[in-house]
Amino acid sequence: MDILTYEGIDCLVHGKATDDINSLFLKNKDHYIRKIWNDKDNIASLRSLRSQKIISDYDLYRLAYNKISSFNPLQSENPLFKLIAEQDSDGTLLISDPNEIHYLCFDAHFYFIKGILDVGGKIDQNKFLISAFSGYKEEYKIFDYLVGNFDFDSSALSEAAAWLVYNEHYEEELGKAAFKKIVDKGLDINQKFSDESELSEYGSLLSLVFSEQPIVFISWLDGTPSQSTISDFPWEFIIFEHDINEEHVEAIRSLIQKGYELPLQEIATFLRDKDEEDFAECVDHISV
Repeated sequence: MDILTYEGIDCLVHGKATDDINSLFLKNKDHYIRKIWNDKDNIASLRSLRSQKIISDYDLYRLAYNKISSFNPLQSENPLFKLIAEQDSDGTLLISDPNEIHYLCFDAHFYFIKGILDVGGKIDQNKFLISAFSGYKEEYKIFDYLVGNFDFDSSALSEAAAWLVYNEHYEEELGKAAFKKIVDKGLDINQKFSDESELSEYGSLLSLVFSEQPIVFISWLDGTPSQSTISDFPWEFIIFEHDINEEHVEAIRSLIQKGYELPLQEIATFLRDKDEEDFAECVDHISV
């Protein structure tokens, strides 16, 4: 017996399943839950399975996500969310997987995400905050809801700010407003990226801003970056992976004028290795 029949599913729904039936169901649970959804008694059957703890709140959420286009955009009549709300939370409805968040974190899904929270589900707000602007996203509705209702780790604030700069949203009015909200939440400009971050090659928020927006970086020097953060700049990566220009040289000069120690000879060598002789000479002539 490799496939669970309708009779087997009916036994499950009515609490009469054998161990073999339970085992078959659990081996391909998502498939059978979708099969039950297509039945005319879907809600009653799912309610019975949930009350028996055969399926979980997270299983119902997964079904709702797979059928997200079947419900109205406001999700106000989503019968699966109503089903979750009917019973005491089983603690499984937590959205924390980065890949799952990546595909869910769009303003188009705002009310779906809100529905998760309204029925007692939880989300990893730090990962959602980062995902609001990662890649080429601009999910301001989700972002505004998050900053208005949650607190965040310093690393999440830093990475969200970094994506705003990286994607040049920082130059737009909405991006500037979002950036200010991140600052107001307690942004630490010296925060370093974790090894798991998509931006980890930059090492830190400051390094990314220097690389992508050197004029913005100069304006941040009044925030007193730490010498240790500046010392950890990955100069080889910065120089070889970016189009270095006069603004970068000016940012280096500004750092020296502020009293920061930089490996100027190493920077000049990397520039020469990249055939940027003019900029290398400019760095050579910066007075320490």
